[in-house]
Amino acid sequence: MARFATGVTVVTFDAGGEHGGLTANAFMSVSLDPMLVLVSIRKASRFCTHVRKGDHYGVSLLTGEQREICNKYAGRPFQGSILLEEMDGIQVVAGSLAQLVAQVVDIHEVGDHLLYIGQVRTLAIASGSDPLIYFSGEFGDFRSRTGDERQSLRLFWPDMAVE
Repeated sequence: MARFATGVTVVTFDAGGEHGGLTANAFMSVSLDPMLVLVSIRKASRFCTHVRKGDHYGVSLLTGEQREICNKYAGRPFQGSILLEEMDGIQVVAGSLAQLVAQVVDIHEVGDHLLYIGQVRTLAIASGSDPLIYFSGEFGDFRSRTGDERQSLRLFWPDMAVE
């Protein structure tokens, strides 16, 4: 699977009153109506201990300039600080390409992972940034050739507030 390029996310959650988070590249859109997303989490993760059906989690899509942030959330050595902000009671990474908060509507056990399907409750999109990409064990970035992506999101979800 290392030959498949993916974006890089930080998935955040409330861990019994404390902030918890992890790096994940197994994140995808599931449905446009209703707007559903999926994140695949290893069963041994603290996330699986704290997040149940009905709970909320955050997803921050990292920019090419945020590659060091994933080290902290992957449990690797990290120097510096990370600016977090609150979105609907869940902390997300400030300055991310996009941020969302989803409410867990279903959980599926598959092998050594749990698949969390969440309905998006809040979505914020930044402009002018390019995504962090993970491919073949390496991080890189991608330079966008498109304009303002927020406009295309409004075509799919005209009733949702896209910041």
